[in-house]
Amino acid sequence: MQAACLLHYFGVVNFGRLITPERIRFLQGETKEEALDELIGIVSSEPGAPNAQLIRELVRSREEQVSTALGGGVALPHARVPDLEETLAAVGISRGGIRYDENRVHVVVLVLWAGTPNLAILSDLGRLLRRPDLFEEIVAAPDERALHRLFTDPPARIEREPETIRRAHTTVRRAFELARDLEADALLVFPDAMRSLAFAQPDLFEGREKHPSSILLVTSEPRHYQDDEETFDRVVDIPVRGATDGGLAATALLFVMSRGHIPRSGQVVSVFGRPDSGVLDTIRFTDLDREFADYFHRDAGSIHSDTEEAVFARVVQIALDLAREGREGKPAGTLFVVGDYETVSSYCQQLLINPFRGYSADQRNILDPGLEETVKEFSRIDGAFVITGTGTIVSGGTYLRTGDSVSKLPGGLGARHTAAAGITAVTRSIAVAISESTKRVSIFHRGTRLMVL
Repeated sequence: MQAACLLHYFGVVNFGRLITPERIRFLQGETKEEALDELIGIVSSEPGAPNAQLIRELVRSREEQVSTALGGGVALPHARVPDLEETLAAVGISRGGIRYDENRVHVVVLVLWAGTPNLAILSDLGRLLRRPDLFEEIVAAPDERALHRLFTDPPARIEREPETIRRAHTTVRRAFELARDLEADALLVFPDAMRSLAFAQPDLFEGREKHPSSILLVTSEPRHYQDDEETFDRVVDIPVRGATDGGLAATALLFVMSRGHIPRSGQVVSVFGRPDSGVLDTIRFTDLDREFADYFHRDAGSIHSDTEEAVFARVVQIALDLAREGREGKPAGTLFVVGDYETVSSYCQQLLINPFRGYSADQRNILDPGLEETVKEFSRIDGAFVITGTGTIVSGGTYLRTGDSVSKLPGGLGARHTAAAGITAVTRSIAVAISESTKRVSIFHRGTRLMVL
């Protein structure tokens, strides 16, 4: 089981050296510039760190490219600093909030990379900090030591009403019995709707010795469950937040299969609840052969794409956010084409000036949380985003001219979905399309719509 703390996501072992109470500060200033100066003052005083002026120039140069405010009251300014001996970080908290470009920000985490920035780690950190319950605890913390505990120790588990716990226990128990009776290959429990395992009483999986299939706890918030490994055969950390309603549970299944935790054929039973509902109330039986056969290249034994898992997860998450939130109060529809760029590029034609042209690859990576708002803003223009399998955004506003007819599309789908099916039919890419009218997200691969979220 991974270490259950925020700083696990920085990929370091010695958390105390990265973030200590001395590297946490309640911000005195009220502007972005003042906040950055306070945090730069902290890290520049560390042994082996460059002078404050050099750090300031590098951080501000990064901010000029695109704001690192993520929305939700969080900003993650960062920069790569030449000759830095080790990665450094400092945390600033403002209860009243500071002006950070067009945003009001309460939590600022400054990260100075000693080597190549790990944008996947930064993306995970941003996702974690924007979770409402944790964000509220951080902003309300009384002092630096309390904040340090929040960054290094899991917060107290949420307590649920006895009736809610009883119902969750009954639902999971019934799911276990269904998996046993159907001889399913695995039982997957998604507890994030509750963020508690109070329902996991001793009799929950009574008789499991007669049921050889795996029982997995699947979560995007592993820190809540670090003490509960013995209840399950494995705790699987997935990169898709809120993966507890039907569509997202299907996406989570895909990740679990891609990691080899369950077979790519057979049957599984899943139990979950709606995001933030506080209950587990849904049981689903899934025939993996029927629902996921087209996604996997069985001869190769791996996903039939060069797209990294974290990149795919990030694209899906941004698409789901756009589908739910729209843009400036209006429904949003767009298309992401990810992976196999060498082949995809031969089918691309730019409709307008490419907004990502001229930036280095690390400045336009979809995993950089600072780019999220930029991507969402550009989603309003016609055309597709084209992204490499490692996450580099090559272009936006791109026309896809495959010239091939698509015969497997369900009726009622328009040009965007036709383009998604067409480009994936002639390449090894994955396409993620958002319907402006239905606010649903469709995932295409090999010319077929695999799932709708």
